[in-house]
Order: sequence, then C-alpha cells, then structure tokens
Amino acid sequence: MINHLPASILNSSNNGKGVKLLDCTLRDGGYYTQWDFDARLVDEYIQAMNLLPIDYLEVGYRNNPSDEYLGKMGYSPVSVLKHIRKHSSKKE
Repeated sequence: MINHLPASILNSSNNGKGVKLLDCTLRDGGYYTQWDFDARLVDEYIQAMNLLPIDYLEVGYRNNPSDEYLGKMGYSPVSVLKHIRKHSSKKE
C-alpha cells in the first residue's frame, strides 16, 4: 500500500511548516485488541511509518500491572520501547 502513495506525500516534510503529525494507530487500535499485537505486525508498522512524513508515534501505554489482561503495548515495557526506537527513524 505504501508504494502507491503519491511522491508528494512521501517526499514532504512538515518541519518547516510548524505542523507536526502524530500517528496513534497502535495506541488506539489497542482498544480492540487489548494492546496485544504480534511483534512482527509492530515491526511492519514501524517500517511503514519510517516511509511516511509522520513526526511522532504513539505505540501504547505505560500501565502498572493489573488484574485486567493487557498485551505488550498496554504496558510498553522498556525492552519493547528500545526495540522500537532502534528500528524507528522517528528520533525526536
């Protein structure tokens, strides 16, 4: 799907315009999946976001342990955040 986006979108930069774009696909999508995403899906999401002019990614929450089941992105442990940071071009 990414390959079919217009070049003007893929090559645009928001930095000079004062507008920052945030993607919260995983954070909001977690309401339907209990933040339980396959690691491969998260890696593919990060790769796709690296190709787009998105400035910030919200990937989940930092919750304390609870009785309610939450997947990895419901807690976003440091090890997961380090993995995402390593593979993401969003370094701000």
